[in-house]
Amino acid sequence: ITVVKMLEARSKGRTTDALKGLMKLAPKTATVLRGGAELTVPVEQVQIGDLFAVRPGENIPVDGVVVSGTSAIDESALTGESVPVDKQEGDSVSAATVNRSGYLTCRAERVGALLLPGVVEIQPLHLVPLPLQEARAYGGVHAAGKPEYDLHARDSV
Repeated sequence: ITVVKMLEARSKGRTTDALKGLMKLAPKTATVLRGGAELTVPVEQVQIGDLFAVRPGENIPVDGVVVSGTSAIDESALTGESVPVDKQEGDSVSAATVNRSGYLTCRAERVGALLLPGVVEIQPLHLVPLPLQEARAYGGVHAAGKPEYDLHARDSV
């Protein structure tokens, strides 16, 4: 049990560090389109439904959907994939990714505190049944270490 708790703490620490790193990549300002003009505002002031512009080389400030323009987006900070992904009207874009080539106009969909819940969900390890525990709970373990139960038996328990 102590080993499980240690592994869980280590995993949470790494996840927290990764999320902090992602948040550092997100820009502090956004170019919002209001009344036909481009305004630079703190990213905290972007609201759901706002239109924002992203020029080549800029980081995308909030999650949204492309309204106009085409570009290649570097999503490596989120996915690890090194090849940029082509985006066009109707495609979703994620905060902290990098616009590599074209000018985009996007509509904000997730902003502020709404950004992180979709990124990661941590389930404590002690709540995840280990295969051996699960096998014992539903019928026992064969001498060779293989479960002796029908996977569908759990539905009737």
